[in-house]
Amino acid sequence: MGLKEALALGQLLNRTVITYHLLPNYNDAHHGGNLDGMDMGLVFDLDRLSRFHSIVTLAELQAQGWDGRLDVMGHFGRTRLREARMTLGILRAQKIDITVGDDAYLELGKPQCTPENIAAWAQKLLPYKIVGIPLRETLVPHATFGVELTPTGEVCHDLYLQKEHDESKAGHTCKNPKLYFVFVNETMQQVRRLEKARGKGNVKLFVMAYPELGSLLTKMYGEVGMQPVFYSMKNLQSELGYKPSVSLLSMVEQEFAFESDVFISSSLSSVSGMIVQERTARGKPIGDTLKFTNKD
Repeated sequence: MGLKEALALGQLLNRTVITYHLLPNYNDAHHGGNLDGMDMGLVFDLDRLSRFHSIVTLAELQAQGWDGRLDVMGHFGRTRLREARMTLGILRAQKIDITVGDDAYLELGKPQCTPENIAAWAQKLLPYKIVGIPLRETLVPHATFGVELTPTGEVCHDLYLQKEHDESKAGHTCKNPKLYFVFVNETMQQVRRLEKARGKGNVKLFVMAYPELGSLLTKMYGEVGMQPVFYSMKNLQSELGYKPSVSLLSMVEQEFAFESDVFISSSLSSVSGMIVQERTARGKPIGDTLKFTNKD
């Protein structure tokens, strides 16, 4: 999500975007995943991306002789200054040799993406060649959980759209106690709808969920005659021949969701937000991308 915001900002400011490898997901340590993160090329087609905006990888920049020193670290307000300093700490912890002078932090002003503010940011950054700006829901609010998919007139938002268990555990994990009770009913409504066209028994249910909820979900759906299919770290490791990251597992699961006939998301989920955006970009019918309600 931060990369998408960086691409939008880079286009508005007419600047090349620097990419580096994806840092490990916080779940990797808990689920035995690869702690080295993932190459950006596993997630994004960088050649295709470069047709739409100028990008360069960190490795390419270093090969050209860059010494890893940022000319300035930009931020929006005190909170973002704290994030800017934290970002440098994370990069150094990952042995990515990027530095910035102690006084090289530049307050950019308000994060609202108006033409006036964009012009002011460009002017402040004009003296600097290599700039770092931590971005995640900074310029496009709620981007992690899915943005409004129609133009709003807000510059960064509209540009962003152009880029191509037990009951108590379930309640805690889903952050909505009622959601547990609507899983089966609302899933079955969609299964029956598809079965009218394909015949009974010809619809498969794929479920993305935390591994510890697998047995509970299997029991829930089994009670109405549905056998959910899951994809696990073991499945992926047997295919690849090495221990993958949880993030890579998520990418495989998301591809299933991108191409499914019907997708039902939870309301607050960064993964669901990405799937909804991608399905829309791929032209999936709006009526086949749904959200579980909070009804009893």
